[in-house]
Amino acid sequence: MQITRTLSKLDFYDTDIIRRKGTYTIVDEIDEIGENAFGHYLNLREITIPANVKKIKAYAFANCFNLTTLKFCSAVTVEKGAFDGCHNIKKIALTENVLKDFDYTPCKIELYESYLKSVTNPQVDIYIEP
Repeated sequence: MQITRTLSKLDFYDTDIIRRKGTYTIVDEIDEIGENAFGHYLNLREITIPANVKKIKAYAFANCFNLTTLKFCSAVTVEKGAFDGCHNIKKIALTENVLKDFDYTPCKIELYESYLKSVTNPQVDIYIEP
């Protein structure tokens, strides 16, 4: 039996951090980002998705209009609509773990990059972070 911990809503303290800094790193204990967890956080500019997050549910980041940068620390399943309304995403960083998840196979990595573009922004710049 697997127990998952889903981030479904942020508490006031977390919301205040986003309001002041515009960046947020999800804690390592979370393995799924639930629907609307970050929906309509207008000041959110950057988000880091840790390696243990395996799924981002629909509308998790919907209408985060100022979100510009995503960092994925592992390969993640992103449901359709997870980034609806996030038209300002310009950069997606992939860490070494993402490459490991795909056994460093270029065609698999390219497919994943295409997949990320399809669920975020087709014009996004995807790069490997050292």
